[in-house]
Amino acid sequence: MPVPMNPGPPLVGVFLVDPLHVDARQEVERSITERRRVRCGNFQCLILSGQSSRRDMLHRAAEMAGWEAVVCLDAEEAQERMGRMFLQLAIVDLVPPAGHESSGYRDLAEKLARLGGLLLVICGNEGRPQEEIWARQLGAWLFLPGVVEGDDVAMLCGEARQIVEQLSAPQRSKANIPMKSIETSRGSSSGKRS
Repeated sequence: MPVPMNPGPPLVGVFLVDPLHVDARQEVERSITERRRVRCGNFQCLILSGQSSRRDMLHRAAEMAGWEAVVCLDAEEAQERMGRMFLQLAIVDLVPPAGHESSGYRDLAEKLARLGGLLLVICGNEGRPQEEIWARQLGAWLFLPGVVEGDDVAMLCGEARQIVEQLSAPQRSKANIPMKSIETSRGSSSGKRS
């Protein structure tokens, strides 16, 4: 015999939870937890370049300067990785491989520029001033036309790391500054007068 269910008092302010909603919520919480965990880790740099030789050179330069570099082959991969990292430096190479377009690279650079606390480096084509104007309007930290030497880029990555370290260092407050005590000053001056 079926047991009758007692509906009880009406539920006010109680929402039924959809299992898909719970999964999405757990995914968001996991993503936030991952970003927090990464935030405490190394200095992270995203590199996006369609040319393997330039990509390798940028990767080596970033690692030489102490960055944990994540290299992406296309804008879609970079967009996906961007959501799981706490980036402090991003290098976007606009120079496409021979015979290809750098599809989505500009859009990704614009998204990166909207993130707070990120140094954005745009590597462009030599002889195209419109790219530099665009990068400056975007608020890029650096525009590098025709990058070819890894040592110079490693130096720039080192400077970027110094900037990020300075910006992330806790600010000294006046309460932490040791003050000379008045008693010590008086004691030494009274000793000289006697």
